[in-house]
Amino acid sequence: MKKTSLILITLLCALACSDPGVDPQKATSDVKVIDGRLVFSSEEALIAAFEKLQSGDVVETANWERGHTFNSLKTALENDIDNGDLTRSYGEYPLSHQIILNSDGIVQAGEEVILYYGEAKYYLPVAKFNAIKATRDMIPLAERKGVYKIVRIENGYAENARQISADLAGNVGTGGDQFQFTLGDGSERKYITEPVSTYETFGGQLGCSPYYDTRLTLYLRLKLEGRVNSRRSWSACPDVRTVSWNVSTPSMSCYAYPPCSPFAASIPVTTYYSSGSTSNATSNIWVPLASSRQWLEYETSTYSGYWAGSISGTTYQSQNNVSVPHTVYF
Repeated sequence: MKKTSLILITLLCALACSDPGVDPQKATSDVKVIDGRLVFSSEEALIAAFEKLQSGDVVETANWERGHTFNSLKTALENDIDNGDLTRSYGEYPLSHQIILNSDGIVQAGEEVILYYGEAKYYLPVAKFNAIKATRDMIPLAERKGVYKIVRIENGYAENARQISADLAGNVGTGGDQFQFTLGDGSERKYITEPVSTYETFGGQLGCSPYYDTRLTLYLRLKLEGRVNSRRSWSACPDVRTVSWNVSTPSMSCYAYPPCSPFAASIPVTTYYSSGSTSNATSNIWVPLASSRQWLEYETSTYSGYWAGSISGTTYQSQNNVSVPHTVYF
């Protein structure tokens, strides 16, 4: 098995549903702002928006934000400078979800309001939502639930999960590349390049076992973390930095459990070539590598799956007020 940049990410496949096609071009025509939240005409329109915004295209993302004025989760996180409860709950979310959810983690699709919280999604009809006093009150009232989970590579089985680290440049930690440096005031920073997988369930069905319309996405996440000194914990750092990436996945597979099957199988995957840059990044950059949307089994105690394949290309990070650039080669 080729060692260079080999990914074998193990994730819990709490997942499900069919393979309905999505036209990303329809994403913004089916959305409006009501009572401080985005309202999509349907869940398909919401999924299309997620697909459109996962590209990492900085200009396209900025244009989309300007076209929908409301207090987004992204804006709220940027203002949470002390890394408070909001950052602890939502700081790891990809940009697509930060732009679409409001500051309470809410979005509406059709006649259902959806709250993202923890690793769950809570659905409540809009009429009932309008009758509650606080957003979190909808959790015990939810009429259906879904799953939204972010899986870091280090959550995989130990040997396989570390294979991507073996041949990357820099001071490598588990689950990707980490490059650490110290500023003139003694505080510390580190650039992180890590593979991350997300999965999200939508509608479900009962048959031989529960299965759900599931969307899986594999990313490279580019981060800057900081701490005052070595006695303090690392946390997200908002220092402005220049980030660029040029990566592709010449070979990538995903294995999961189809409905009513006792065996994991390879499922269809869309792979991406991603290239972009920004000179004013203050948060995580999510670079999409591959995705799949299928009906899949959901059983938290039994079923698991994994991504397997290779990455080709480079990523670059450099904090703007210091001269410490770092390039990762795949």
